[in-house]
Amino acid sequence: MVPFVRQLWWWLGLRPATRQVMEDVLGSGGSVLLCPGGVQECLLMSHEKEVVFLRKRHGFVKMAMRHGASLVPAFAFGQGRSLSWHRPGPPWLPQRAVEWLSRRAGAVPLVMYGRWMTGIPHRVPILIVLGRPITVPKVQDPSQELVEQYLQRFIEEMASLFERNKAAAGCSHLQLQIA
Repeated sequence: MVPFVRQLWWWLGLRPATRQVMEDVLGSGGSVLLCPGGVQECLLMSHEKEVVFLRKRHGFVKMAMRHGASLVPAFAFGQGRSLSWHRPGPPWLPQRAVEWLSRRAGAVPLVMYGRWMTGIPHRVPILIVLGRPITVPKVQDPSQELVEQYLQRFIEEMASLFERNKAAAGCSHLQLQIA
């Protein structure tokens, strides 16, 4: 909706995270990088731990199975420190009100800022790690049980990836919460 921003993002190869765009890219043999957490993950994020919202996210697994695309867990250590953030909530605003507003707006009302109170990120090291690809069977209409099985494998690999790499990333003190 911001003039020229859409065109800039398209020139950089970015696309909206809609089901149709994902189907088109995967159907043409391309790869998709998707962060499935969304609004729910922002509602749960904390300064004391890393949070990934996956347990109720079945759609990305189902789509991968329809196209026979492998699932590759990835985690970016340090991204939570790249910007400072404040989210409204208790004690000034009930959590249910924040959740309601977030669902209606399609985004969590966050105040985010970096160096000099601008959008320029803080200088922090970011280590991006990739897990082992999880090969999924190509199934046009996978059963809920099969989708759940591969989602669970993805969650287990995400947890393992985090634990194996957190010390090297300088984040030994952090815990991962998978919601």
